[in-house]
Amino acid sequence: MTVTLRPHQVEAVDAVLRHLSEQPGQGIPPEGLRTQVIAATGSGKTLIGVAAADRLSARRVLVLVPTLDLLLQMAAAWRAGGRRGATIGVCSLRGADSQGVPCTTDPDELIAWTAGGETVTVFATYASVGMGTLQRAHAAGLRVWDLMIVDEAHRVSGDGLKPWAAVHDQTQVPAVRRLYMTATARVWEADGDRPRLVASMDEDSPLFGPVAYKLKLSEAIRLGLVAPYQVLCLDIRDPDLYAALITEATGSDAVRGARLAAVQTGLMRAAVEEQFRRVLSFHSRVGEAEAMAAAVPGTAARLAEDDPETFPPAHQVWAQCWIGMCPSITMQVMALLAVCASSFILSSPSSSASNCYGGCSDLDFTSPTVAVTDVPLPNLPAHAHQSHALSSEGRRNTR
Repeated sequence: MTVTLRPHQVEAVDAVLRHLSEQPGQGIPPEGLRTQVIAATGSGKTLIGVAAADRLSARRVLVLVPTLDLLLQMAAAWRAGGRRGATIGVCSLRGADSQGVPCTTDPDELIAWTAGGETVTVFATYASVGMGTLQRAHAAGLRVWDLMIVDEAHRVSGDGLKPWAAVHDQTQVPAVRRLYMTATARVWEADGDRPRLVASMDEDSPLFGPVAYKLKLSEAIRLGLVAPYQVLCLDIRDPDLYAALITEATGSDAVRGARLAAVQTGLMRAAVEEQFRRVLSFHSRVGEAEAMAAAVPGTAARLAEDDPETFPPAHQVWAQCWIGMCPSITMQVMALLAVCASSFILSSPSSSASNCYGGCSDLDFTSPTVAVTDVPLPNLPAHAHQSHALSSEGRRNTR
């Protein structure tokens, strides 16, 4: 299968090749060739990586991703993008959850599976680096990679002494070429007097390499690559919540319960006013996502009883906790959302629920999709013509 790249992807691939191609008379430096692609979420970085691997004739490719969901999505996207040869996962997935991708966490098995000279693409999570799986495999004889692609590369920035920093280390995970890809490059400075390595994604970083290509979100919107989206903020003024904040500890059950009730009420009122149907709510803890989903029916019933002219009947509102750790369950929830909602689906930056910091609750109302977060708002793309991102701070007053 041949995928036709968009003009901006062609430009990006050409730029990557200029930085990762061996220059006449210079050879490959000891640290390998490195470069960065910084492009808006939804602009097609995955296909840029697939095409770059093809143009570089890279037979042995390692693709690093932060989560299991992304690992499977990336493996499928590379196959769909035309990548041939064996596909292997370095992770804990087994059976049906691996979706046909052979997976292992055994260094010797990984060496055996990649021993031949055939084309092979290995997809691994950052956890496989943090736990030393890849490092042990290389120490035991795993061959060097022709190309390493680090997806969501901002996650491997920061403190250079953390376990994930091994992705940068040629002695631990050797690669001829490294391509770091992200939508949100992070620049760091060392603090304190103690000298230490800081992995910073500067424009000409010696660790990440120079930026080969950059596409800002505003430019991606201008080019029609991603849809514009509107940020709608809820300013919640709930007397019960404020009373609990004054009299109780911040993390107490009373405060958490009052806050949850206030967020649900504000969200459902905004859903009616803004006429959106499907919601993904992001939470910092799995327990809070579960509580959000469990309490929605009761809140919907109370609001419909108090104001039936404004709020839909409770039986028209459903909620489900979605913890993005089990791929088979993730697919079931996505299918359910697609069937019950008529407009669009808004994904988190990396894919579905893979970036739900603890879990997310899916609520169905009666038009476009919305992402609601009680954690710092990520750089959300809009895959719908009109989408909204809500947080519990800012402009709209909802009482």
